[in-house]
Amino acid sequence: MTTKSSQNTMQQKKTLSFQTLVDVIKAVKDYAIPFAGIVFTFLNIYLANKLNPVLSSIKDIVHRVEAVETKVNTFEAKCLELKQEQVEIKKDIYDELKYLRGRVDNIYQIVR
Repeated sequence: MTTKSSQNTMQQKKTLSFQTLVDVIKAVKDYAIPFAGIVFTFLNIYLANKLNPVLSSIKDIVHRVEAVETKVNTFEAKCLELKQEQVEIKKDIYDELKYLRGRVDNIYQIVR
């Protein structure tokens, strides 16, 4: 008889511990998860308030960088345009010098 009563007690302990585990899981589901949601909501609001000035500063910096990039692109385009103009002027000078050399050679031939 003692063995049966000790077996019953062990089964009750196992059942009790399993039921306790089920109760804990229900409590977590019922209370801890909504509480965590509330905590995360407040954390999100807090971080949003802290990050808004930072994000605003980043946006301002991005706009300034874009403005500088536009100026650099305009400058590069002007440089290319001036370089092309320089090449054309050099070509004109070279052609003029070639013509003048020919004239000088003709005059030299006449003078000789």
